[in-house]
Amino acid sequence: MSAAPARALRRAAATAALAAIGASFLVAAPAQAVTYSISGTVSVPDGAPAGWLGMAYVVAIGDDVEYVDVDPVTGAYTIDLPAGGDYMVAVAAEDPAGIEIPNLIPEYWPGTWYADEAETVTVAGAVTGIDIDLDYGETLYGTVTLSDGGNAEGAVVLAEGYDGEIIGAASTDEDGYWYMTAMVPEEVVVSATWLDVYSDETTYTSEYFLDAFRPEHAVVLDLGGFYQTDLWFTLDRIPMFWDAYDGEFYPEVEFLASAGITTGWKLKDGTYEYRPLSTVKRDAMAAFLYRLAGVTGYTPPKKSPFIDVPTTHPFYKEIAWLAQSEVTRGWTTSKGTEFRPSSEIGRDAMAAFLYRFAGVSGYTAPSKSAFVDVPKTHQFYTEISWLAQTGVTRGWSTSSGQKFKPASAIKRDAMAAFLYRFAMLDS
Repeated sequence: MSAAPARALRRAAATAALAAIGASFLVAAPAQAVTYSISGTVSVPDGAPAGWLGMAYVVAIGDDVEYVDVDPVTGAYTIDLPAGGDYMVAVAAEDPAGIEIPNLIPEYWPGTWYADEAETVTVAGAVTGIDIDLDYGETLYGTVTLSDGGNAEGAVVLAEGYDGEIIGAASTDEDGYWYMTAMVPEEVVVSATWLDVYSDETTYTSEYFLDAFRPEHAVVLDLGGFYQTDLWFTLDRIPMFWDAYDGEFYPEVEFLASAGITTGWKLKDGTYEYRPLSTVKRDAMAAFLYRLAGVTGYTPPKKSPFIDVPTTHPFYKEIAWLAQSEVTRGWTTSKGTEFRPSSEIGRDAMAAFLYRFAGVSGYTAPSKSAFVDVPKTHQFYTEISWLAQTGVTRGWSTSSGQKFKPASAIKRDAMAAFLYRFAMLDS
């Protein structure tokens, strides 16, 4: 073999050997680490105080939650993440010192105020360009006072939006003043609550603005461009009815107590009972309506209008007023007119009482009954129909249709609901 081919073969062999060595080094070298992050820019509205941008922070929500403050000058941010995956990104603003409340609505990427409308950012490395613009929010403020002059500091005020979602929250200071801001501009109802944690015997009412005990009866405030000063609440001290506290109609029981319509029963240990499942007697119903009417200065007649209600009866004045107001007529018997004060009052008779109490005139009942168990021939069909059309009664939904159960005795919790809804008709 000549020298030239031999050199060529040695060169080729050496080249192959170096290539093999190089390949082994490449395989053995460690992989480059991947960095996971999200970055972008946060902006505030034109004219916003200069310090507000420095109060903004970004949150990335995935399997873990990470957050970072934005640059107070440029609004830039980079949030480092422990791993890749899908992340929800949100921005909010808050003064760490708690001195100033920036009026900026928290925002979710790619530009919504609501978490259920947010889109996730898929992170497989460094993601850039996740920019979010913050908007001005709406503001509400006002006062909470306690009717007995107590200190209302610490009362909780909530602004609830659609389906009870909390749009804003605040607590009162030592003067009963409250303030909430950075609120989404939508329709809300506002409530105030103050719990006397030192007493098991009494508490304060929880109320919606304005003087309502249920959100459906509250004044609806449209925060779209709305700025309301001095939403005021006056909470009344009432007995703490532990036997009704968790009941379906406790807000209505609160109303009865705050209006002085019921005081319940005070027990030896100082606590109170409302007895929500006890039935209502006719004499107690007379007392309820008398107090609901706010009657003052009434002097009952010296002779009772009913042979079974002596002038010494505990509720003689109330029953006599009910008769003189033609809310009740009683029963005509061979011995005279009876009221039957100790009898339970049926739901149909209650409807008649409220219909007459309201002084309804010119009402025409519908041709079709609202309830499958109240035929048009029922003695109190007109009164029950009126009660249904006004929303004072709702009845029960059954497989055969809506029922009123006219002959059933009414219980004290249901009576509270009837009287509350009746009172709300005027407001």
